[in-house]
Amino acid sequence: SSTTRLTSVLTLLPTLVFSQYSYASEAQQVKWHIDFVYGSIAPDNSNGDIDGLGIPPDTSVEISDEKSIAATISYQHTENISYQLYFAPFIGFDIDATGTLGALGKIAEADVLFPTIMANYYYSLTENTKLYFGAGLNYTIFKDEAPSAVLEATLAGPTDVDIDNSFGIALQAGVHYDIGKNWYLNANYLWIDIDTEAATYTGDIKRTVDLTLD
Repeated sequence: SSTTRLTSVLTLLPTLVFSQYSYASEAQQVKWHIDFVYGSIAPDNSNGDIDGLGIPPDTSVEISDEKSIAATISYQHTENISYQLYFAPFIGFDIDATGTLGALGKIAEADVLFPTIMANYYYSLTENTKLYFGAGLNYTIFKDEAPSAVLEATLAGPTDVDIDNSFGIALQAGVHYDIGKNWYLNANYLWIDIDTEAATYTGDIKRTVDLTLD
């Protein structure tokens, strides 16, 4: 089993609250928000060595940084509490060899989907500015894992790559600035803990690597 932690920094563009509103009877506050966001996903690569037949010592891997457009659906339960769903299309990541076999470059790729449900608490700094902190759950789905031709040549045969789906916690902190007329600026730091097992299979030979991507 390997431990994968993805640290996502979401730097949000101005986001529009669309017309799918429901209003509180007294406060006349917008309850539902649908936002489009732009984010940078930046793994902190401190991974273990690849373990398996024919792999020299001090050979590891590095996961690429990626950027993606995502969306959130939020429900403002009270003035201070909201519930939020992050979702995005599958995001492609490259896996590169490092260390002794670093000259191989890209050795595999995979598409990743990580829908995340959060509960957030808001704290007002000024009339227009709020800090918020959230905690939630994440389910990460890996698909279309594939080796590179270079990896198959190095391992001397057709190779399958497999990464298990995972379930874990998520934490975030951010700042929300209300511009007015249903526009606001928002920036946050989202951390996702993903525990998974990654393996390659070349014939009957299995090779594994532990990933720690804080």
